[in-house]
Amino acid sequence: MPKIKEKASPAYRATRKNAASRHTRTNVVLDQALVEKAKAKFGVRTAREAIHASMKEATRSYDYSGLIALYGKGMIADDYALDVEPVHKPMTSEQARKYRKKLARLMAIKADKA
Repeated sequence: MPKIKEKASPAYRATRKNAASRHTRTNVVLDQALVEKAKAKFGVRTAREAIHASMKEATRSYDYSGLIALYGKGMIADDYALDVEPVHKPMTSEQARKYRKKLARLMAIKADKA
C-alpha cells in the first residue's frame, strides 16, 4: 500500500488508495458513435460498462482446437477456410508450427477419404 500524507485532502487520499488496487482511473476522449455501438452490442447502459466489456472481449483468448478436430467428419463445410489464422490473437512461432502440422495432417486424412 502506498504511503499517504498525514494532512492530505480526501481526494488525494482516495487517489493514493486506488493506486494500490487493480483498477486505474484515466481520462480519454472517445468517439461517441463507437461507445453507443458498444453499448448496444453488449447490452449495457453506461460508457464505463461498454469500455470494460469491449476490453474484456478484446483480450479474451479463443480456442479453435474443437473446431479443427471436427474437420473431415462431415460437420464443417468442405469450403470452410480452416487455414485462416484468427486476427485477434497472434500465434507464437511454436503455435503456428503445431497448427500447420495439424492442418496438414487433417488435409491428408481428407485427401485419403476422397
